[in-house]
Amino acid sequence: MIWDVPRALHAAEIASAAVHEGIGVRLELGGGLALAAHQALRRQVGDINLMTEQAHDADRVMELITSALQFVGYEVRADPVGAGGPGTYRAVQFTGPGQRHGEEPPIRLTTARMPQYNDPVQVQGLEKLPVSSMTTLAVRSLQAVRGRFDPRDFVDLTMQERHWGTRAFDKLTVQVLEREARNLPTQDPAGPFLRMHRSLARVTRMPQTGFAGFGVAAEQAEEVRSAIVAMAERVARAAPETEGPDSGVLQRLLVLPESERAAMRAWLDAQGIDAAYVGSRVPSPEQMSAARSAAVEAVQASRDRQTSASATPQQHDQAQQEGQQAAQSASRDAGYR
Repeated sequence: MIWDVPRALHAAEIASAAVHEGIGVRLELGGGLALAAHQALRRQVGDINLMTEQAHDADRVMELITSALQFVGYEVRADPVGAGGPGTYRAVQFTGPGQRHGEEPPIRLTTARMPQYNDPVQVQGLEKLPVSSMTTLAVRSLQAVRGRFDPRDFVDLTMQERHWGTRAFDKLTVQVLEREARNLPTQDPAGPFLRMHRSLARVTRMPQTGFAGFGVAAEQAEEVRSAIVAMAERVARAAPETEGPDSGVLQRLLVLPESERAAMRAWLDAQGIDAAYVGSRVPSPEQMSAARSAAVEAVQASRDRQTSASATPQQHDQAQQEGQQAAQSASRDAGYR
């Protein structure tokens, strides 16, 4: 975890400049630290992520970075996950200078080859460090949330929506999903929208301990959940209407009244998002209506306990599990299996 953002930005600038001067490859800053450079971050940063579109020798890049950091007094050691092998992903860990052993955890620096969606930008005070644009960062976050279940993606998406404004951010999201549909012409054009919808809706299953690990308090985490659920519903409404099965699932969800959609989210929270979206396994409006009262009441009670100022992260998670169990029981009582 990075506790000193200015020092981490300085180290990233040293690393990027060393690679550019050594082999002419320009590394840009991405990830959470780039959001911090844009002043659009509301969580702690875990790593320094440097990336480029250019083909490069990944091991030579890391040699140059290691030498440059050691030259200015940092202690650098290999990271076991990114110590070599196929592909361009590499990682090291470093401490100092002036940092006593055990005083703070080491900082992790990663490099990789990744596409950029427009040119990086210059941020005041970081003259030698190109920073990924907010467009590139938003597209990467939208892609990341599809491939992993990580609280950072949910927090970052809410901040990016705030930076762009809801209408502009939704337009960018639709552009990303439409481009994916064009690249896969054999699939239902609504497919990317369905997959994004269900990836975003998973936020209801993220425990408070997941958010707390990145310095996100319970109140902020609840704001993130609400914003991401609203984002998921807008994605569903933006999907093209087709004759395909994915469009059918989304249209079936959208005809539910708000109260039943809330119960639907409770049911998803209990059952697991992936199994819930397989065609005929989507509950009918009648089944969800029968489950509605008990499920919504149970989940709301668990949310109240989670946001209690005196509750610990462990109590938050226990409350969430109780709410999930109650919602699952309600769906069983309604005759849905």
